[in-house]
Amino acid sequence: MIRYTKILAAICCVLLTSTGLLAQTFVTINTGTAGTPANNAGPIYRSSATSTYNFSRYSYLYTEAELASAGIGPGSIITNLGWQKADTGRSLRSMDIKIFMKNSSTTDFANATESWTNLMNGATQVYANASFLVPPVTAPNVIDFPLTTSFVYTGGSLEISVEHQVNGTSGNATTTSFTWLWNTVPNRIYGVGLTSITTSGSGTLSSTSNSISTIDDRRPLLRIGYNAGIACSGTPTAGTANASVSGVICNGTLVNLSLTGATTATGLSYQWQFSTTANGTYTNIGNSQTTSQLGVTPTQSGFYRCVVSCGSNSATSSNVEVQVAPFVSGTYTINSTQPTGASNFASFADAFN
Repeated sequence: MIRYTKILAAICCVLLTSTGLLAQTFVTINTGTAGTPANNAGPIYRSSATSTYNFSRYSYLYTEAELASAGIGPGSIITNLGWQKADTGRSLRSMDIKIFMKNSSTTDFANATESWTNLMNGATQVYANASFLVPPVTAPNVIDFPLTTSFVYTGGSLEISVEHQVNGTSGNATTTSFTWLWNTVPNRIYGVGLTSITTSGSGTLSSTSNSISTIDDRRPLLRIGYNAGIACSGTPTAGTANASVSGVICNGTLVNLSLTGATTATGLSYQWQFSTTANGTYTNIGNSQTTSQLGVTPTQSGFYRCVVSCGSNSATSSNVEVQVAPFVSGTYTINSTQPTGASNFASFADAFN
C-alpha cells in the first residue's frame, strides 16, 4: 500500500507541475474611454432580431504598447479571444464565424477605407466555426472563442479580424440586437455590415461607418488568453524573410517585412538590412528592435534580410527581393501605330508598365 501511495503522489506531483506549466493568463485590453454599449462596432453586428443585415467584417488594431501594458510580450502564445456583450441576446440561427490574426508593423488604421484583401495579406486564420450559436451571455461574463490554431505573437502591433455570416434564410437570426462593450480609441477599427457576403461592397471596410451606423474610433473590449513565451537561449533560427508585395511596385510604396520559420521566444532582437544585390554588402536599416516586423518605403530595388540575435548569438535570415519601378524622365510619345521602344509607347498600359 505504501508503494502505491508513493506512486500516486508522484503522479499527482507531475500533473500539478504540468498544470502550472500550461497555466493560461487572461487579460483585457481596455485602452481608451468607455462608451455606452452599442451594436455597431462588432465583433458580430446585429442591430435587431428582425434585421436582414446578416453579415459583417471587422478588423481591430492593438499596438505593442497596449499589449505590453497588459503583460503580453514577444513570444507569447495566444490561445483564446473573447468579447463582452451587454445584453442576453442569443442566436436563433447558426453563424459561420472566422477569426484571423496578424503580427503587424502598422501603428494605426488611419485610412478612410481598407480592403479585406489587404487586411488578410499575411494573416492567419485562427478560428473557424460554421455553426456557431451566440449564447445569452452578458457582461461581466465573456463570450469566448478558443482558437483552433494557437497564434504566436512576435512583437509589434497585432491585427485581429472577425467575419460573420448568418446561416439559412428562414426566421429571425437572433432574439434581439447584440450590444457590445467598447472604448473610444483613435484609428483602431475598420468595419462593414451588409445583408450578405456576396453583397457589393463586402470587400471594403470603413474606418468611420459599417455602412449602417458610425464606428469611428470605437473598439470593443477584448479579452486575450495566452501563455507566456520562453526566454531565448543559444543561437536562434532566423527563418525566411517575406515582403507584403510582389512584382514591381511604385517608388515609396509601403512594404511590410516579416519572418516565417524563425525562433519564437522572449529576449530576441531583430536587425533588418538592405543591399542592392543579393550577395552584396548589407547595411542596417535603423537600429535593432524587439519586433520581427518592419515597414519600409523603398525608393530603389534591392534585397532585405534580418539578423536575429539572442544575446551574443546571431543568425541571418534568407533575403527577399523588392523591385521598384525606376523614375522615367524625358520626352515620350504614345503612338499605337509604332512599337513600344526608345521614346515611344504603343499604349498607356505600356507606358505604365
